Amino acid sequence: MPSLVVRVCSCLALVAAPASVFAQAAAPSPIARVVAVHANVDVRGPDERSWHPLNAGTSLGRGARVRAGEHGIARLALPNGSSLTVLPGATVVLFSDGTELTPTHTPSTATTLDLGTVRVTAAPEGARVLPLATGATSVDIGRGEAVVSTVRSHSLVRVSTLAGRMHIRTGAVAHTLRAGAGSRERLRPTAAPEEPLPAAPVWRERPTPRVACLLDVGEATATWSAGDNTRVAGWRVETARDASFDDVLTSERLGAAQTRWTGRVQGAGDWYVRVAAVDANGYEGPFGAPARFTLEAPRIEPGTSTRPASVLAPAGIWCGLDGARMVPLDGALVLPPGRAHTVRCARNGEGETRTLTVSAEESGALRHEVTLGGEAMTERVLSVRLWDLAGRPLPYLTLTAETDEGVEIDPLREAPERGVYVAPVRWRGARERLRVTVTVNRGVRFTDEVVVRQRP
Repeated sequence: MPSLVVRVCSCLALVAAPASVFAQAAAPSPIARVVAVHANVDVRGPDERSWHPLNAGTSLGRGARVRAGEHGIARLALPNGSSLTVLPGATVVLFSDGTELTPTHTPSTATTLDLGTVRVTAAPEGARVLPLATGATSVDIGRGEAVVSTVRSHSLVRVSTLAGRMHIRTGAVAHTLRAGAGSRERLRPTAAPEEPLPAAPVWRERPTPRVACLLDVGEATATWSAGDNTRVAGWRVETARDASFDDVLTSERLGAAQTRWTGRVQGAGDWYVRVAAVDANGYEGPFGAPARFTLEAPRIEPGTSTRPASVLAPAGIWCGLDGARMVPLDGALVLPPGRAHTVRCARNGEGETRTLTVSAEESGALRHEVTLGGEAMTERVLSVRLWDLAGRPLPYLTLTAETDEGVEIDPLREAPERGVYVAPVRWRGARERLRVTVTVNRGVRFTDEVVVRQRP
């Protein structure tokens, strides 16, 4: 069974930094990859005095320090396949016991938790152990998941086993901590009793399934009950865009009396929220079932060859097309093709507005027919007929036409028949065909070849 070792220290920081920070001359250095970073997370190399913002995709080597700010979260992939989620306020030193590295220093394979809380998901079976260490305790984490936290003095380390099991060593004292149990490890080792983790909370009111917003920023609200928990000291609430929470975007601690969450999220689409209880001993229990909600904002659905462009807006958002008065939309507002559009939207048609634009090219396909009328040898009438995918004529458009060298064509003007545009065409000599390129509203272009029909 694979394992991961956890030991605790003290400090405040999260891991993230430029690639230049991580080269070490002492020995081949293991490398961690930064999978995701959210909010304020910094990194500092072993030979640097200043911190740098941590970026996703960065590779981190031995001695790199990662520090998460008040809202910062970073997820690190370790080379043995395990992952480490650094939660707000935590500091981690990668593959080092925290001492200064020198040419004679023996490299460590342990990653040190200096301060705060991390969540560890163990490596696949058969992978080598890359320990997570603290100043008081080392913990070999088996297959599964655990939460480990430490205080600045390292005098107390809390370990909560959410899945699998962990082998904990504090000095000469060792024990195995199985799923659903927690223990408090101290600098002066004693046989730490196993204590049950708090139960998962139960939703009382899930977030509204569809949350309307104007500018891709909205608020969701949810409430829960303590369930079977009698000694709750607080809650941890997390949000993510994926149901499995592989990429946690926010993680916050709430007080015991706060069983109502109001979160401000940014980005249209699906969101997920989950809650775990923290008991009076500081143990974090398993998360309850995640709840999903969808943030909806007004948007343009660009047109295609088979579908016109349209405006989609959630309930409560009113929109107006091309300067018209804003009204609530009953389903999608279909946009006429072949022209650019401007759409203004506001909550219930009042207050702050959002403007959406769509180009003529994006407004969707239009149907067309180009013909030559008349029977004169060298002068005819060019006719362009336009209609949408539903067969409706398209009037009030601006058309320009280009044709072959030696052919003169007057400006296209709208005919009395809706959706038809005409212009006289003249040329010298005999012609069998004309190649005509038409531009609609300076955007949509199409080219047709028309036959010059001669009188018999």
